[in-house]
Amino acid sequence: MRIALAILISLTFTLTGFAMGELPKAGSSAPAAGVIDFALPDLAGNRVSIEELRGKVVFINFWATWCPPCAAEMPAMQRLYEKMDKRKFEMLAVNEDRGGAPVIKRFLGDKNYTFKILLDINNNVAYKYNITFFPTTFIIDKQGEVAATMIGAREWDSQEMIKTLNELIAK
Repeated sequence: MRIALAILISLTFTLTGFAMGELPKAGSSAPAAGVIDFALPDLAGNRVSIEELRGKVVFINFWATWCPPCAAEMPAMQRLYEKMDKRKFEMLAVNEDRGGAPVIKRFLGDKNYTFKILLDINNNVAYKYNITFFPTTFIIDKQGEVAATMIGAREWDSQEMIKTLNELIAK
């Protein structure tokens, strides 16, 4: 019993450490891969395509309303979005709830998030991106390459994160 408990505790700390990994510094040797293009509707029904955003640094966050860490990080995402230059940075929150816009609007209530929330009700994009945990975030550089992949909630508006994103924008 003690061995099983020790293994469980060790595994928990290992997974937590993996999920809370940090964004590589701009210019680091993190492997880059081309982003998978997609087009999804936002809450108003307007289609948003990744290809249209080439030339900007794009923050793509996969989330669901039933995910407590997803809900917990959204205020920090909004603060980050407010601090970034919208001509050079875009934030997309790709929702995976099957209920679509009504479920998300009910969840959001009076929260005034101004970043784009996209609907992936059939989970097609999440499947293409191999999403297995929520939240999962991808940072895409201006050339359309994946600069970083992060699993787990973050304080997105930290000074270090803003500095790193601005370094990607300046490249």
